[in-house]
Amino acid sequence: MLISAVLILAVLSLVFAGIALFTRNEPVDVATDRKKENADDLAALKVVSGLVKTHYHAGELIWLSQQLYNLGDNPLTVWGADKFLFFRVYDEGNLVMTSNIPGPGLVSPVKLNLYPGELDLGGWWTENYTFSLDQPGRYKIVAWAEFSKDVNLAEPLQIYAEPVWIEIVTGREVEFRPVELEKGAAIPEEVRSWVENSMKFDVAYFVNAQEFGGKQYLFVRSGTGGFEPFERLVEIIDVLVMEEEVAVRVSFSKPSPGQQIALEDLYDVVYIEATGLPVRFVPIAHEEIFFRSLAGIHYLPDIVAQSRSIKVFAPAPGEVVGRKFSVSGVDNLKEVHYVLRDADQNVLDSGLGMGARAPGFTRDPVIIEEHLRGSSYWMYFTFDIQVPEHVADGADLILSLFWSSPREGDKPDFVDIPLKFKSD
Repeated sequence: MLISAVLILAVLSLVFAGIALFTRNEPVDVATDRKKENADDLAALKVVSGLVKTHYHAGELIWLSQQLYNLGDNPLTVWGADKFLFFRVYDEGNLVMTSNIPGPGLVSPVKLNLYPGELDLGGWWTENYTFSLDQPGRYKIVAWAEFSKDVNLAEPLQIYAEPVWIEIVTGREVEFRPVELEKGAAIPEEVRSWVENSMKFDVAYFVNAQEFGGKQYLFVRSGTGGFEPFERLVEIIDVLVMEEEVAVRVSFSKPSPGQQIALEDLYDVVYIEATGLPVRFVPIAHEEIFFRSLAGIHYLPDIVAQSRSIKVFAPAPGEVVGRKFSVSGVDNLKEVHYVLRDADQNVLDSGLGMGARAPGFTRDPVIIEEHLRGSSYWMYFTFDIQVPEHVADGADLILSLFWSSPREGDKPDFVDIPLKFKSD
């Protein structure tokens, strides 16, 4: 019995020794090669996080863009669990405030081909996320890519981007009072006119600010536009005075199904004590909102003629003009074409009006982010028109303003202004 037991132990020892030798030798070599290969691949990849700015207000939507680059010489195929790019946001005490991380459970692997030096915005190479933070302070964003070279997602690999910091800023909250046009309140005529002219910018998310009589008035509207209704219930929820600007936080919410919407639901006007500071409107919403405002002019004159994209300050319809007269207004087209005709439709003058600055211009009344310049601004324009010498006193003229469409002969956004000529 003792001999049999010894023999059994000896055989088992040899078996376990063989297993041990197998697990220590060959798989270690394979694992080493795999680790080296993974290390080489990882060295060729880079994750980059992008933000449009570094300072935000409480509740403001923060857009985080993440890119995964292949900086190597060869294409690389990787597999991910639905997504490839993730992030966490930490406060200064390293507490996680919000995140987008790989979720638990079974997923269908997603294949991604990373080609050297190419950025495929239509694929998984770039991913965008939004979030908001409610408390002032500094926050660190840690982003990374997570994937596997195995279709079964074995041995996931991670590549981290350089952390980026953002700050949620705040200021001194000040009292504001509503301007209620519809309720027949006693409102200075210049303020009423300013609000009515601001309402003529019938595009979504137009904002304006101006000081009258020691008060600073703040205007924001929702409006309609595009291929779907943009109606949003609008409410200014607080006003913060900071060192170099006034921050106005504006809440936008979708109406309830079947809710009856009145005009006053689509805009809000309030005033504070004048600060002499430019105004930044901050959207508080669960969707992308870009504000539009004036540029190159620090006040809003009466709008005497208009189309959707062109607002004219002068001349007014029926106005008597001399041999040389000026045209002014704002547009969001970057350029305005004009044609002056007589009553027989003969062209007397034509040209192109470009952006300019209004006389006495100091600063734009509203701060618009640099990356949103362009169509978000209503640019001031002015130019002079010369009436030819052969035109007689009393002649009827027609001034047309428009912008040229890519389609031949199509001139949308026409503004026709009838005028009467009188020699100087």
